[in-house]
Amino acid sequence: MQYAALRPTQRMKLSAAAAAYARFVSLVATMPRCVLSFCLLALASAPASAQDSVPRAHDYRPVLGLRVGAPLRAAFNLGLARGRYNQGAFVGTGVVLEAGSGGGQVSLARTAGSAFGSERIQVSLLRTWGDPQGVAPRQTFVGVEARLMVGIGVGLGYFRRISGAMRGDGHVLAINLVGGI
Repeated sequence: MQYAALRPTQRMKLSAAAAAYARFVSLVATMPRCVLSFCLLALASAPASAQDSVPRAHDYRPVLGLRVGAPLRAAFNLGLARGRYNQGAFVGTGVVLEAGSGGGQVSLARTAGSAFGSERIQVSLLRTWGDPQGVAPRQTFVGVEARLMVGIGVGLGYFRRISGAMRGDGHVLAINLVGGI
């Protein structure tokens, strides 16, 4: 279907999604080089194993998910964790990028998961844009979050504002519905 054939409400939703993606790319592009370098070094590759039968020191696991709630509204997250498998469960540290209609987030996370569920605790830098829930746009927050999932689950976070000047937005308590691996 062509863009011109879409209804005006569909065009607005498509434009808002494209704008949110562009803002997220801009946020990542303007990250200080030292932060980006630190994240890349944290995920530096382990020495390659010659055979699969040789146990590896570290494994990599994707971090994927969706969340609905304040302040990002609906958001998608994508990341990579480096860690170890121990008795069928993965425990590792990773970097997670998240983009939603109300803002974006970059996190350093400690993650654990098995076939039955997963949990994650993370330190995050959050930037609002567009139409965030519960706070004004164009503000930056830093905080911690914890997520517990068995297919779907709940996330709880607390953030303090570090830039922006809207009255009453000094801190955010975020409760979210989450899902992913």
